[in-house]
Amino acid sequence: TVYLFKYFNYDPSIGLLAALIVGISSLFILFINYFVINKININNDYKDKIFTDNVKNNYEFFIKYFTYFAFIFIFINFNYAFKVPVFENIVTLYLSDFFTIIISFIFLYEINTNKNYSNIWSYKYIPHFLFSFGLLLIYGLIVAHFNGGIGITALLNRFIGYFILLSYFFTGTYFINKYDKTTIFYFVCAAITSSLFIYFIKYLTIGYLSYQTKHYLVWYIENFNALTYNRNAFSFTLLIIYILFCYINPQKYFVILTSVISFFIFITFSKTAIILLLFYFLILLYIKKISIKNFLLIGICFIAFITAHNQFFKDKKLSDYNIETFDNFKTQEVVPAPQKIARQIHSIIIPRNDIVKIGFEIWKEKPLFGHGLGNTYYMIYERFEYYTNIPSTIDKTPLSFHNTLLWLLCEMGIIGLFIFMFYPSVIILNLIIGRLKKGEYFNNQDISFLSIILITVIFSMAHDILYQRILWIVLGIIIANNIFNLKYEDKD
Repeated sequence: TVYLFKYFNYDPSIGLLAALIVGISSLFILFINYFVINKININNDYKDKIFTDNVKNNYEFFIKYFTYFAFIFIFINFNYAFKVPVFENIVTLYLSDFFTIIISFIFLYEINTNKNYSNIWSYKYIPHFLFSFGLLLIYGLIVAHFNGGIGITALLNRFIGYFILLSYFFTGTYFINKYDKTTIFYFVCAAITSSLFIYFIKYLTIGYLSYQTKHYLVWYIENFNALTYNRNAFSFTLLIIYILFCYINPQKYFVILTSVISFFIFITFSKTAIILLLFYFLILLYIKKISIKNFLLIGICFIAFITAHNQFFKDKKLSDYNIETFDNFKTQEVVPAPQKIARQIHSIIIPRNDIVKIGFEIWKEKPLFGHGLGNTYYMIYERFEYYTNIPSTIDKTPLSFHNTLLWLLCEMGIIGLFIFMFYPSVIILNLIIGRLKKGEYFNNQDISFLSIILITVIFSMAHDILYQRILWIVLGIIIANNIFNLKYEDKD
């Protein structure tokens, strides 16, 4: 499709988009057909009773399977993001947001209907943290108002984004109350299948795409980021999905799926993700969740995948694609190395050490209260020592600190950092001290929860991943209590 669009002088990126839409739609339809045939046994008693006394039964039946299909779509879409201009700002949209917003409202409605407002989650003070996070952002907006005004970036990306994160968190909790956790296995498979699909699409079409298309998608031959524009965000998504995969404790296809996830994380070339994956493997080996035999098998499969990848795709040149219409690029590499060009449109690479140094200088100016939500995004360019060399067209391009701690300090000050850290610290200390006092072992839920918190904290020291949707939906799944008593659980 890409070749034909290029051949007839159309934008090849449109051809790529068409191919992706067809592929995604096909995957989604295949999944629906599979689950309809194998998982859903339609009860004939419900037939033609939508408007009778069995409305409640029909409601429960519909909501249960709407949630199921929405989850397939949500996990497939963790591989996709769309950057669109909104009020002269670039905003990243996720198609799955629509489903999580609907499901979160259903969740809140059922909580209110059942009058069950407590023990929704396994650990104390979870609602307190969610509420304090919202208050923190309001505090940041107030501080911003007195420090130059509230920027549209802060309002859209941070404040409104908070409610999107809540919808993912509630969606995870709601799903696990409708289905047994082992059902999550199918959604992990959906996410990995989607990644595999994009992997082949990328490496089979990259030689035929225009430079602008590859530049927009951030598709370099050296690393893989699916369609998320950011290899670190994609590798973090894979890490969290893998923790979820281990939480459900599957025996089926454990080695092969672990190998595939490890392979994808490796070819992102995210050093942070690779180190944390190895660290998590050590935890799994220590608690004997992975046997030495399985670990060796995972290593063998991983090496086989890397060998095949290097054999077929690595160091490909456009001259390998023998199509005359691309003679303008015949002797060039697919793209220059990432270090030589900007990673995003209208952006520029500033060394990470310089960003951290600039960040601490900004924080020292207003250490207690901070500069306000969103007010530091444009300061980084201005404080950069080579600021005069930056094109004027990107003067107002927002740039993050790639460090959550530094972001909190600079925009909300020490007060904001305290507000944000207070309840998570209380939750973790209560969990650890409670288990030690009772002489109990940490169960599967505890280990998965603590693993996510630890990996997120370490990852956030090098990348801004607090607003990654996968983090919130998986947390909602892992720490949920069975408040509805799984009365809709599939016993099969």
